[in-house]
Amino acid sequence: MSKEAFAWFTAFVIVGAYAVWSSVHDNIDAAPALVAGWGILVIGRMARIFKVRRDRTTAAGEEDSLERKVLTEAQAGAFRDLLVALPLALLLGVVSPRASLAVVAIVLLALVLIDCACRYFVGVRRAASL
Repeated sequence: MSKEAFAWFTAFVIVGAYAVWSSVHDNIDAAPALVAGWGILVIGRMARIFKVRRDRTTAAGEEDSLERKVLTEAQAGAFRDLLVALPLALLLGVVSPRASLAVVAIVLLALVLIDCACRYFVGVRRAASL
């Protein structure tokens, strides 16, 4: 088992153990905490796998490549969108206290990853047409 895989597995076990412990300690259902914690870990791991595979098949990993420039611009644009979306998500938590902030965080993370991927693919196509 590689060091990275061991680290992800350890984080997965720690999040699960903490969710179960907190549910027993506070006498609440463990499912929302497990779904939120494991969802974030799985999305993060998937993003890492896609990034490594993309870097191997494209020149996005090289320092002076066009793909690297487009990727940096896509990440910057997605980060700006995240800076706008985070206060809106917190406002949702204030306005609607029944909304689960963990679910909102997972959805927000998934949307930011999709936003970055869309910006990257559009940028590569735009750069290829020049």
